[in-house]
Amino acid sequence: MLTSEYQKWACAVVCGLIFLLISAPFTYDATDFVTSKIGFDTVDDNGKPTIPGLILHTIVFILLARLSMFIPYDKFI
Repeated sequence: MLTSEYQKWACAVVCGLIFLLISAPFTYDATDFVTSKIGFDTVDDNGKPTIPGLILHTIVFILLARLSMFIPYDKFI
């Protein structure tokens, strides 16, 4: 039972770190640098995230959070 609780907390911490990385302003600037070349802006002229940028970063967060569930957290006990 302890292992299960540890795994849940470990996964929650990893998801929190993923969120921190994905939602950081420098990440939006980096993705805007790449996506603006194809006409897809993730930040506006004031540096604020656009709706398409939020959707893109949300999709990336969901995928990375789901992938983090495959990490064998019990190996780190």
